[in-house]
Order: sequence, then structure tokens, then C-alpha cells
Amino acid sequence: SSSTGATASSGTASGSTAAASGCKDGAPTIKIGGLAQAQNFAGMEDGIKAVVDKVNKTCVGGRKMEFVGLKDDGSDPAKNLSLAQSLVEQDKVFAIIATSAVLLPATTDYLASKKVPFFGWGFMPGFCTKDSWGYGFNGCLSGFALKTSTKTNGSLSEPVAKFLKKDADKFSIVIFNSDDDAGKFGDIQYSALFSKAQVVGKVNVPVQGAGDYTQYVNLVKDKKPDAVMVSTG
Repeated sequence: SSSTGATASSGTASGSTAAASGCKDGAPTIKIGGLAQAQNFAGMEDGIKAVVDKVNKTCVGGRKMEFVGLKDDGSDPAKNLSLAQSLVEQDKVFAIIATSAVLLPATTDYLASKKVPFFGWGFMPGFCTKDSWGYGFNGCLSGFALKTSTKTNGSLSEPVAKFLKKDADKFSIVIFNSDDDAGKFGDIQYSALFSKAQVVGKVNVPVQGAGDYTQYVNLVKDKKPDAVMVSTG
């Protein structure tokens, strides 16, 4: 790192201090935006703000980060795309923190064309493609489904098997998938991980209007699986 950054000095009698070590006075900020299904990821905005505050104590390459706010797509793919375009073209962000089941290729291809990196939970295709600008903090979860990887995600089954003290191909399971593209990609992964004999029940749960969950509870009570995979919003 450069030694030309501002240095910290001892505080004055009034308690004021100089710029944080590593931060350069007058340096342009690094703008980032948030894009999410706010209802499904409560607290995401607070989390981003907390990390930005922490980073800005030391800065990145002498520059502070500036969070321009969280945009809520309301589970609407078209709105997800338009909000991403707004963040890039109007807010001029450098990067986007994006967590949404409707972060579909229309949006991620657009971000890739603009060379705007995006970060989040890597369960959508945009985190897996060869020319992806997506960085999943848990990697690419859809690689097997998209045939970009020949490996299934053992992290979804091995800890459960260890907890149950059973082999990974022996415990029974009920799977609830969201009835959308995220659920579709997830189910391809689950179908590879779990045998037909293991899956004693599977339901695609509507992403809108599923206000009464009694039928899903009753399914679990009826089938009595060793574990339940909840892959929904």
C-alpha cells in the first residue's frame, strides 16, 4: 500500500482527530448500491451500512465507500433490471450488492456488459457463467444445474448427514422449492444430491399468495422425514 495516505494524529483537547489512517482527504468515494427482495432479506440494508462504516475507518486504496441505498425489486424481474440500470447509469455505482431470486440473466448480462461487479448469495445463474461479473460469497451454487460444473454442492447434504449420524444417501428428506427460476435451479442440484428414495415429498411453493402454510406443515407431519430442505423466500 502507498505511504502517501493521511496519517492519524493525536486528538486535540476538544476530542477531534485527523482523518483515519489510510484515508486520503478529497479522494473520490467508491459508490456501491444495494438491490434485493427487501421482504425476503430483512436487515440487508443495515448490514451493508455496518460494513461500509467499518471499511471507512481505514478506507480502500485511500478512498471511502459511499452507500447510495437499497433498491427493492418487489420480486419483479423487470423492476430488478430497471433498478440495476438506474444504479449504474444514474447513481454511477462501481458495484452492487444484490440478493434476489429475480436477479435473472437480463440483469446480470447487463451488469456484465457495463463491467459492474455484483456481490451476493450465489444461487442465481449470473454468479456462474464464464463471463460473469458476479461474486458469490458462497461461490456458485447453480454450477451443476447450469452444467458449468460437474460437482454437486455437498455442503447442502454432508452437514445434515453428520448431524443425523447417517450416510448422506440414506436419510429421508422433504423439499420445498420456490416456484420460480431460483427454485428450478435449486431443484436440479437437489435431484442430483438426493436419490428418489430419499425424497419422500417435494412441493413447489408459490412466490405470491401462499398465505396458508398448513398443507406444507401437514406434509412434513405425515411423511416424518429426517430433514426438511426449505429453498423458498
